[in-house]
Amino acid sequence: MMDTYENEEELEYGNYDIEYISDEEREKCRKVVSAYEEEFEKMDMLVLEAGKYGFYKLLFSIFPIDVVNASLFTSAKELFDDLWIEWMKEQLITLLKDTPMIELSYDEMFESLSKDTQRELMAKRDYFAQKADIF
Repeated sequence: MMDTYENEEELEYGNYDIEYISDEEREKCRKVVSAYEEEFEKMDMLVLEAGKYGFYKLLFSIFPIDVVNASLFTSAKELFDDLWIEWMKEQLITLLKDTPMIELSYDEMFESLSKDTQRELMAKRDYFAQKADIF
């Protein structure tokens, strides 16, 4: 389960459910974090273990000072998928930053790449999944 608290009222009035992480999921999440760990700083992101609450993903506008988004994960699969999306966005921005394609949606950016580049990027998902032992 992933919860993103962008609405301060939810936090202020307690209109949310807390799901604690199981020991099994904690171990799986640790493997996911380990798989992506080398990439975090490049992506202005940290993932921190938060005990029984799970793992927090922190996105920064200025690394490591200004947190712009925090998400809580108690599922290794959801954490893996979220980190994959963050990694892919970073790759697309890096590849297309000095081109008019940077104005496209992420899906359109991906489609604008050569089939070989698309395959190379998707192969990284398999690499991360194998490293995390997630599938």
